Amino acid sequence: MQRARAEQRGRDLVIHLDRPLNQDHLETVSGGQGEFYVDFEVADPRRARVQQRRLFFALIHDIEAYFVVPSEFLKSMFYTQYEFYTAGKSISLSDTTESSVSDANQLLDLVIDFMFEWRVPFKKGYELLPKEEDYYLYQCCRHRVCTICSKYADIHHIDVVGRTNRNKVDHTKRHV
Repeated sequence: MQRARAEQRGRDLVIHLDRPLNQDHLETVSGGQGEFYVDFEVADPRRARVQQRRLFFALIHDIEAYFVVPSEFLKSMFYTQYEFYTAGKSISLSDTTESSVSDANQLLDLVIDFMFEWRVPFKKGYELLPKEEDYYLYQCCRHRVCTICSKYADIHHIDVVGRTNRNKVDHTKRHV
């Protein structure tokens, strides 16, 4: 992986590389066309927060209580799933972590997905962080779970749709 520094000029993104590109490799991947695509990731310099660690272990405890499975097993399972999901990138939520806020958010998303998929009830004793709260609400709609009592729920529009044009309405633009 090559590191780079980028700057924005209007709508253009100018990338300054730390070393020259391998021209032979570029010709190979572009098929001699001279045109190729670049995939880049914006690095998150913020370190994982204490609140994220607390939420992770609170959710792990909920799963542990529901399935009667040791928390160390669950922690290892989710860390391994994170490594698989991120193509080998490891994660830590310790005080001296190098993992970013974005890394911890991805790990929390995996745990929340698991809880919805296996119908593990969410306890009301802790607050979800804003990013996880939006994701939680999305998953509630996706899995037809009430955001208040965690039981099965039908999706219902907040905005009035009406009977005559129900099939012609773009439901993604409506609040549910």
